[in-house]
Amino acid sequence: MFHWTSGNSYRLKDGTDLLHVQDYSGPENSIVVGQESYNNLSKTAQGKVSVYFRERGLLYSVEEELEKSYAGCRNRNPNNSVPSVGQDITPVASSSRVMYFLTTLNLPVYGEAAATMEAIYLCDAFDRESGERIGGWDLFVCSPEEVKHRLLDLAQVTEQPLRNELETALQPENVAFFPSGIQICFPKGSLPSQDYALGLGLDYDDALKAILQPWAVPAENPLTDAQ
Repeated sequence: MFHWTSGNSYRLKDGTDLLHVQDYSGPENSIVVGQESYNNLSKTAQGKVSVYFRERGLLYSVEEELEKSYAGCRNRNPNNSVPSVGQDITPVASSSRVMYFLTTLNLPVYGEAAATMEAIYLCDAFDRESGERIGGWDLFVCSPEEVKHRLLDLAQVTEQPLRNELETALQPENVAFFPSGIQICFPKGSLPSQDYALGLGLDYDDALKAILQPWAVPAENPLTDAQ
């Protein structure tokens, strides 16, 4: 193993690069221009948010990724980039009551000749005063089954079997809240009929707001609105 400024990389004795592990970036270290950040939370909330993400830990295993990379390294073109893995947590939206943090998990997808990258997105909501994590379905005014049905209606998904697959796969952490709308993220492999990841985007129009708790809708310009 040898150290890079942005993480650690693993190399075989013959000089073959196996894996680059990006430095982890937690919620305390991320600032998005124009958005409220970890520092805008109460001190109590800051502590609980930090504990939650620290206890959840990394969502990947370095050992498993090394094994996968080693298994495919003999077929890899040496001129291609080294497989890379990483995880970071960023504040992405906020309302007067809630702050949303997006976890981005970057994983290698190993092929016969090269590794490409897949990004998996997970969203968590926290009460900005108490720091308590708010369950994803609690951000809506109706049952989980009704939420799924209404979201897919709004996204105009009608074809089968895709719609049934989406309803089965949809979990609340896959609904990412941004200032102008939500993104529903389905990673590669979660939908049997699809070969790739799939995402659905919805703006905060009246139809979407009708199924959201009023306090869950992010401010479009939180720093300006707070002044």
